Amino acid sequence: MSLKAIQEALEVSGCDIGEGYDAGLVIGSVWAETQSAESNYSKLKQGEISSGLLHALRRYPAGSLADSIGETLNIRGPRLIFNNACASSNIALGQGLDLIRRGICRLVVVIGVDRFSLPGLWGAERSGFVGRDLQSFDCNRKGTVLGEGSAVLIIEAETDDSRER
Repeated sequence: MSLKAIQEALEVSGCDIGEGYDAGLVIGSVWAETQSAESNYSKLKQGEISSGLLHALRRYPAGSLADSIGETLNIRGPRLIFNNACASSNIALGQGLDLIRRGICRLVVVIGVDRFSLPGLWGAERSGFVGRDLQSFDCNRKGTVLGEGSAVLIIEAETDDSRER
């Protein structure tokens, strides 16, 4: 999802990552990367610990998502991911702006992404905010309807050329 959103954002913005040394990547995600853990949970529960399972579980940390996307895009600058519930993407945007303002990056790809996952649903349900009466756009709705998606903003440092536009 994120790679498609990034491709669209780069096309619309006309920005170029270039060599990637002065480009950063900042991600906000509630769940981050849970596929590895989800797909191997039953094996772990049954006591089957293989090198493949250990490799998959090592990929579980949230940073693997930033590393995977960064490697694909050849982003060689800072790669950050923030997991702080509903505020994750707002925090990511603020950090992306900070990387630009401090002159660390010329361009920052800021991503908000979440994939629907059973552990995410279980956590949300345990927190008590999943809706029972699914009326998403009704003014009398109760609770939240979970989904998945990705949005990307490309933040670029202002240059003399951009001031003339």
